[in-house]
Amino acid sequence: MIVNQESAENRALSDVDRARQQVKDLQVQLSKASEQLSALEKRLRQDIQAAQSAAATASQSADILRGRCSSLNKPRRLTC
Repeated sequence: MIVNQESAENRALSDVDRARQQVKDLQVQLSKASEQLSALEKRLRQDIQAAQSAAATASQSADILRGRCSSLNKPRRLTC
């Protein structure tokens, strides 16, 4: 009977050790995933900022070109 109890205790302790190791492994995975997510969010913010800057530049260029086209389309008065 004592042998069975010791065997059960050993199995339980082994299970606890295995569970603790799994928790440690999962914590490491979580930490890595969190770091990757932070890096991805940073890169996405930078990409968004770059895209907004490019859009602003394109809008300014379009405004300039519209102004040029408008001035080319206006009839010119001839002066003598």
